[in-house]
Amino acid sequence: MRELTKIIVTELLLGLAGILIMGAVIAWYAGGELIDPVPRYIGHPPRALSVANASFVNGSGTLVHGWVSHGKAGQGVILLLHGLHGDRRDMVPRAEFLSRLGYSVLLIDFQAHGESTGRHVTFGFLESRDVVGAIQYLRYTLPDEPIGVIGASLGADAFALARSRLPVDAVILESMYASVKEAVESRLRVHVGLFAPAFASLMAVQVRTRLGISHDSQEIMEGMKHLDAPLLMLSSTDDPNVPLTDAQALFGAAAEPKEFWAVRGAGRGDLYEFEKAEYERRVAAFLRDHLKPRAKSHSDSQEEDSPLEDSRGAGRPQSLKTG
Repeated sequence: MRELTKIIVTELLLGLAGILIMGAVIAWYAGGELIDPVPRYIGHPPRALSVANASFVNGSGTLVHGWVSHGKAGQGVILLLHGLHGDRRDMVPRAEFLSRLGYSVLLIDFQAHGESTGRHVTFGFLESRDVVGAIQYLRYTLPDEPIGVIGASLGADAFALARSRLPVDAVILESMYASVKEAVESRLRVHVGLFAPAFASLMAVQVRTRLGISHDSQEIMEGMKHLDAPLLMLSSTDDPNVPLTDAQALFGAAAEPKEFWAVRGAGRGDLYEFEKAEYERRVAAFLRDHLKPRAKSHSDSQEEDSPLEDSRGAGRPQSLKTG
């Protein structure tokens, strides 16, 4: 009897070990899926938006591709930053809206997204260099235009993680993640639904380890403290991955002037598509209040002659061709 019990226990332990090994393999594979590049052929630009192809090299040597559309001189230019595993096309509706108001716009594919090169999706850490490079690109190509930024999801975090006092005049951040865990959980929901929270912590640890990321939530919070421009922050009241209290804590870290819009009932959806009329009203008013024509000064000239932090040679146009 003891021998039989020993055999059963041994087989159970071996079975459990096999399950754990299989789980680890699946988790490793799934983690790879989360950080693997998501290259896509972007194709022709939308007919409703007159754009030129634009590209520049960021501070880490990644070639970043995008579109630039020129509006009314002196009105300002808006940098549009897409979400996780998306590309510049996701921001086209916003670009069309802003173009109607007379703004120039720059839409980019983050590194490892769309047509931009890159080895891994990094939840904002390397993508922050794309933000710095894009702003430097605008300083080279549209030096007299005030600069605004609209970042959604990954785009919002990438801007915060730049950790520099970037020379921008207005910032709009939407559906911002407070940590890598929240971003991972968002992607897991697509594949495992309600079981996502159970796996999110394990997957987040693995992703952080593979990317060499640590203390991501503190770094995002610190980035908000470094914000040096008027802020409009948008967050859904019922986003399953970003509790409203987390978004409000990030908002609280930023300096005045700032505004917060809690969008009721939007879930994890696109806030522009969910509340288009109110979004356009609020964003138009915010940009009108804060994007003012730039008065050229000696300090501006010095700043333009010096590259932004962590961006040696970044942002210099590689191409500017009609799309």
